[in-house]
Amino acid sequence: MKICFWSIVAFVSLLFVSCLPTSQPDDIRDLTVVYTNFNPDFQFNQGMTYALPPNVIILTSDGVTPGERPPSVDFVANQQLLNVMRNNMNARGFTQTNIQNQPDYILFPTVTTEGREILFDYDSQFWTWWFPELGPGIRFQYPNFNPLINNSFNTGTLLMQLVDNRNRTPNAPLLVHWVGVINLGLSQSITDNTTRAIQGINQAFNQTPAINR
Repeated sequence: MKICFWSIVAFVSLLFVSCLPTSQPDDIRDLTVVYTNFNPDFQFNQGMTYALPPNVIILTSDGVTPGERPPSVDFVANQQLLNVMRNNMNARGFTQTNIQNQPDYILFPTVTTEGREILFDYDSQFWTWWFPELGPGIRFQYPNFNPLINNSFNTGTLLMQLVDNRNRTPNAPLLVHWVGVINLGLSQSITDNTTRAIQGINQAFNQTPAINR
């Protein structure tokens, strides 16, 4: 497990308590936190290919109907975020392929913008529009590690989950071997939010050297 805190305010708030800080930060960038965790017993170099969806989807507490495409982030921001994830995976020796080609890994990127809870345990029905083989009702499972169970103290969280697709069993939980979380204080500027999210994605990969061929 590794956490990179970009401010002492974020450090004190997330590491020791699960509530809002009593004092306001001087800058919205002070609210940016990058958190990663992974299965220490998993060998990431066993797989070579990965799939990345065409959209960074937005998780909502209302859920979606299986097969329904959930909302996604702004088109330009969507492409920029996916590109930086793709670049990081490619730089570590992995090759992107189509989801229909049964990739070794699947990287699921999601965003939450409502409430303060980081949603690790959402239903795979959010992804059946892209990968129907998942089926509705399947949950995510974290072998040999626990994802961060905490409340964020601002309004935007980007969650990346790397799933082992080689050993996926139909109707069984999806085994997640790495999570990367970028917690942001959202501004009124999509460009600013996207820039800080990109910095966070790069940091998440950089602080997880285990993800490598």
